[in-house]
Amino acid sequence: MESRNVESGRGDRIRRDENLQRDANGSLRIYAFTLVELLVVIAIIGVLIALLLPAVQAAREAARRMQCTNNMKQIGLAFHNYHDTCDSLPAAINFTAARPNPVSSNDEKASLPYWDWTSSVSSFLELQATFDAFNFRSNSLESVVLDIKNSTAQGNIWYETAKKVIPAFRCPTDDGSSVNAIRDFGGGAALLDKTKKPLGTANYIVSQGMGYATLNWNKSPFYNSSLTYGVPPRGVFYFNSWHNFSAVTDGTSNTFALGERDTKHEATVWFGAAADDNYWGGTRAIGRTHRDLNLAVVNNDIGQVTVANGQKGFSSRHPGGANFCYLDGSVHFISETITSVTDSTVWEGGKELKDIEKLGVYQCLSIRDDGRTVSQP
Repeated sequence: MESRNVESGRGDRIRRDENLQRDANGSLRIYAFTLVELLVVIAIIGVLIALLLPAVQAAREAARRMQCTNNMKQIGLAFHNYHDTCDSLPAAINFTAARPNPVSSNDEKASLPYWDWTSSVSSFLELQATFDAFNFRSNSLESVVLDIKNSTAQGNIWYETAKKVIPAFRCPTDDGSSVNAIRDFGGGAALLDKTKKPLGTANYIVSQGMGYATLNWNKSPFYNSSLTYGVPPRGVFYFNSWHNFSAVTDGTSNTFALGERDTKHEATVWFGAAADDNYWGGTRAIGRTHRDLNLAVVNNDIGQVTVANGQKGFSSRHPGGANFCYLDGSVHFISETITSVTDSTVWEGGKELKDIEKLGVYQCLSIRDDGRTVSQP
């Protein structure tokens, strides 16, 4: 027992002696890191973190962008399945003619809500149960919205669904609010108070082309399906569009079907759309290429953009561009530096396109029948 204690004590002394060193004068001193050495080690660790952090962030963004791509591919596939079933693509907005008591104000007419393409393809996105909860095949969206507005028992149940996030319609890179307190069924009638009952945010919007289409409110009876055009949209999706693939003479691999809009540019909602959605206001469920991709946000107090800017166009939080789904179902990342011409040399409000040959590649890809051959970006 005593022998083991002696050996143990000798071992402790040896370990302590390893940390001792004689200086030039023969004096013993304890060896340790100096302050300079410690600072150098900290600096090296800091440099390594600085080098690794961007790589980690880039890897995370690559994963998010891939998920966004997959979301859009699923929607593109749903468009094809819908076309195979119905012999046409869904309309951006399912505008119906029957209205028993038409209101008088253009703004009010423009604000009336209708089911849009999201409900049309819901059964092909495994979202049938979500839209069946609103009984959307029998109930008009207007009646559903009014019940939500008036907080009826059924309306409160519907609102719990309407404010939910549906991952299939959200870009994972966009970290904005899950409910959209900016977009609504606006205009003069503003059926639903967006600040009190905001709806679930969505980032994916169908492509209308470069121009806009507005309903002709002056025709009798009100709320028929006739259209009057400013600049004809020339894209595939707008209200009551119902195009089939034969109308896409530029080819499905050369025409946008779907793009992104981020929450900085006010995004949209998945719960239907306003009748005159892309002209007067509303939910902005349709996108146009009349403005550059990722148009800079106006620097104001709440970071919004003006009507004349990006809230009608396409944008994303992906660095350098946005994802677009083409009509053939493929998804491509389009750089924000893509050739884009949006000035009055090629078009102006209320008139036909002036010179298709001057359109940028970005605009041509959004038009189904411009007849131009463009190189894929």
